[in-house]
Amino acid sequence: ALPCGLIVCAMRTDPVEDTMRSARLAAAYKDQGVIGFDLAGAERGYPPAMHADAIAIALEAGLGFTCHAGEADTGSRVLEAAQLGATRIGHGVKIVDAANDVEQRAWIEQARALGLHFEICPTSNVHTGTAASMAAHPLREMAAASLSVSVSTDNRLMSGVTLSGELQAVHDENGVTFEQLGQMMRDAARASFMPPPIRDAALRAVEDGFKVAS
Repeated sequence: ALPCGLIVCAMRTDPVEDTMRSARLAAAYKDQGVIGFDLAGAERGYPPAMHADAIAIALEAGLGFTCHAGEADTGSRVLEAAQLGATRIGHGVKIVDAANDVEQRAWIEQARALGLHFEICPTSNVHTGTAASMAAHPLREMAAASLSVSVSTDNRLMSGVTLSGELQAVHDENGVTFEQLGQMMRDAARASFMPPPIRDAALRAVEDGFKVAS
């Protein structure tokens, strides 16, 4: 069986009372399979700080916190989410779309220093208009900047993709090398909210898989 855990997702467009209720629910089931709390939904006009109280409830319970940020809104929202306690960022591609070179370097340096992990969903980003095409997607740029990134699907149903297909697409169309894909899978395992023994086992499985492939 594949070990897994649940992440309770709250929508930032909901009233604060509702996101706090979701956080309390997540905290109540921490020892019964829940491993994290997520703040998702429409970004623009709904900064993560609006739900700081809900985030605090989850963090105080010892849950991991992941936040959708820097997709439809500015890359500074990524750092705002990190300041609130996020260690994983859903999308976050605007972290490499600053207004100038000075700000760009500062954003990337802060993201690296904080050890943020970016969960990138390229096809979804193309479908939402965040990226013009798979070829133009900033994934390659983020990897080149030594950010911790991985590739995922966002929504397999709506985007009509699989993880294996997404990995193949970023290799074929975005120029991501197999070596970079291997590093991304390792980064994903390390960023998991699962207990350390399970993370370590996942990392070993990735390593073994790439040994066989090579």
